[in-house]
Amino acid sequence: MTSKVISEQFNINPNEVKKLCFESFLNLEVFDSFKKILSSHGVLQETINKIENNQAFGNSEQLNEFPIYAHKTGVIKSINQKNIGNFVNMELEAGINLFYKENRLYDGVLIKKNVLSRVNKNEVIAFVYSSKDIDTKTLSNNFFNIN
Repeated sequence: MTSKVISEQFNINPNEVKKLCFESFLNLEVFDSFKKILSSHGVLQETINKIENNQAFGNSEQLNEFPIYAHKTGVIKSINQKNIGNFVNMELEAGINLFYKENRLYDGVLIKKNVLSRVNKNEVIAFVYSSKDIDTKTLSNNFFNIN
């Protein structure tokens, strides 16, 4: 789909676009850009090196999976990224806390539906992963605008 959009936008043969994309992956341009994105988002160079060297990441805590269910039937009109970010940072205490020198790199939210997805009440639309015990009953309403 992306190659079709690019080919129409720039009037390039779709096969040529696919070839250029494939070459960008092969010569590691895409991976280099990915590393720059990680770095610009504050990911430690040590972590980027582990990814680059294909090293496994260790997780000493058992993570639990908590489903978030749609609070009603309808279409997801928007996803409240601010509320999700606040929940991940404040409730899960996920990420890297430089003040307390703690790392909780594995806790987070995995969204399973997109904006404009049709959902049924009580359908799983996301998961919370945490070593803590999490009550997800109110999260659907806080994270998703469903109409």
